[in-house]
Amino acid sequence: MDRAILSTGAVGMVLTLVISLLLEGIQPVNVLLTVSVGVASWAFMILTLLSYELDYIGEKVLPQVLGGIHLALCVAAFLLVGATQDATGAALAYGALVVADLALVAVAWVLYKRHWAQPEYTLFWRHATSW
Repeated sequence: MDRAILSTGAVGMVLTLVISLLLEGIQPVNVLLTVSVGVASWAFMILTLLSYELDYIGEKVLPQVLGGIHLALCVAAFLLVGATQDATGAALAYGALVVADLALVAVAWVLYKRHWAQPEYTLFWRHATSW
């Protein structure tokens, strides 16, 4: 799973860079917004992967809490984007979403590492107690 997260991060970084460079030639005023949206999307994808892994190992509540917090943050960011009506305000709203989502990713990463430290043991007991 660590490799999946790293490769997802690398692909997200490269795609964000390529799109940002292409957009800089077309609409330079929107480059900051493009980078913010790209990084926010990457952070959400990583959070989704980590939540899936936590759910798979048997943690049912934590992934839902992390997802609920992310959803509330998205609603707040979208309301800010609607209120600002310009690219700079939207980039700042997405920037705030990026910072908050990266904090959620850090929490999910710590939880993931803790729960997957001994996956055989955890998965055995999850199946053994489900009879």
